[in-house]
Amino acid sequence: MHRVVCVMVAIMLALPILAQQPMGTFDVGGAKVTVPSVEGYVDACSVDERIESLAKTLTPHSNELISCFFTSEDFDELRTTGGPKLSPYFLLQVMTASKGGGISQAHFDAFATQLETMFGAQFEKFWQENKKAIGEQIERAEVEGAAFIGADVELEVGQMAPIETTRVAENQVTSVWMTQGGGTAAGVTISIKQVQTSTALLIDGRVIVLFAYQRYEKPSDADALKTLTQQWVDGIVKLSGSDGE
Repeated sequence: MHRVVCVMVAIMLALPILAQQPMGTFDVGGAKVTVPSVEGYVDACSVDERIESLAKTLTPHSNELISCFFTSEDFDELRTTGGPKLSPYFLLQVMTASKGGGISQAHFDAFATQLETMFGAQFEKFWQENKKAIGEQIERAEVEGAAFIGADVELEVGQMAPIETTRVAENQVTSVWMTQGGGTAAGVTISIKQVQTSTALLIDGRVIVLFAYQRYEKPSDADALKTLTQQWVDGIVKLSGSDGE
């Protein structure tokens, strides 16, 4: 028990601190979506169109990118060397079909149930059915990545393994998974293992999705990313929509 407490304390001490002032407020089909300020993070997509173009390659066809957020250190590395450390970074998106509003709690409940099934017993079916779309997304990433660094980029689809899907609250459902991919960039072989989360939020009839990514090095990385993601989510829920402060 003492060890568990120590691990949780270490995770919390390592997390950025959420400040009071928002990092940005975005109009999403007439709804207000506000992202809280997080110490050490910047709204990268609102500052650099090249980074925004890269972030769009990580956006599923069913979604639209709202913005993306990187640590200041990774942001500087991206703009200078193109080789960030991949500290936790975040992409905020909206499901395109919900952008105009009108998604009821019942619709969201059905979506959450579908997500739990998709990342559970039917994951292999989902993976096979979506390999083509994922491949197209990889091709877009190769094009934008090559333009970004000024050299050829070749990427592999890689592997994806679900960890869990949790109905966090009535208006939230979070999935966690691992990915491993590789390829070459400017003739250099690359291999990246990441832990990722996606949290779907029902805000004023719209489904807002926060994706979080982090390089995976040790088992505690997954727990740390889940905890950090929930802090971001809690801030977004508090500040966004018609009830936002």
